[in-house]
Amino acid sequence: MNLNLKLEDIKVLKEYYAPMLAEAQAKVDEILPGYTELKTKLDEAQAIVNSLQDKISELERREKRIIEGKPIGGDRPRRIFNTSIPKNKVNVPVRTDMTIQGIEAAIPLKYWTSFIMEAITEQDRLLTTNDLFDLSIEHFELDEDNMRQGKASLSRAIHKLANQKKLLVKYPIIGKKGYYYGLPEWFNEDGRPVEEYAGDIHVV
Repeated sequence: MNLNLKLEDIKVLKEYYAPMLAEAQAKVDEILPGYTELKTKLDEAQAIVNSLQDKISELERREKRIIEGKPIGGDRPRRIFNTSIPKNKVNVPVRTDMTIQGIEAAIPLKYWTSFIMEAITEQDRLLTTNDLFDLSIEHFELDEDNMRQGKASLSRAIHKLANQKKLLVKYPIIGKKGYYYGLPEWFNEDGRPVEEYAGDIHVV
């Protein structure tokens, strides 16, 4: 834009651009509701695609180990965590109006951190938050009334393990939001997962 514009030139240009701005904004306002609805549907569909891709990848990983004659759980001895985590549902009542504080009172955060460590160790591979949440639904027998709060507790527990206690290492999911999580010994010094635990993960 010309920096030597005079005051009257600026006024003329403002008057020229104003109706164009109004027209462009009107188009945005017209399109936005439909876009928001489509974006929500797209996100939901993509989440299903991601979940199915993860399940197929896990089946292929197990198939490969069976063909190679390796134990599905891996060859290395498992780490043992003295967590006293319940093997099934925590035996406490779960309210239908559960808040985040409520569900953590029913299922304390220490059970979530213990569950995460044992789930990752048992699966013997890098897991995403969605992977862990799918496993937690069955483990804690979460129902529709407390899934949202359960996922919030899971996220808090992952943050504590990865960012505070450093018991987990995270690796970005290429092309998607989020991370894979694994034990520190599953990663090289450069922060990339070793081949045994990388599986079909895109490593850069």
